[in-house]
Amino acid sequence: GMALPTEGTVFISTRDADKPEAVLLGAHLVRRGLDVAATSGTADALEAAKGPVRRVNKVSEGAPHVVDLIARGEIAMVI
Repeated sequence: GMALPTEGTVFISTRDADKPEAVLLGAHLVRRGLDVAATSGTADALEAAKGPVRRVNKVSEGAPHVVDLIARGEIAMVI
């Protein structure tokens, strides 16, 4: 029931079982004019479906990572 942002970047990170839905969601967000960012596993799924995605490090992979982007206000929504 949350409203989608009208601009900016949405960060998506899902477990493997939810990757097909993440691909559909990513495509929907891009059609609405939003950018999509994801960690490696989700980014792989989005790229395999020909979706544009910005790869973002997990915290354990070192800076800059997703928490850095959130702190800098570069992420409009987290899914």
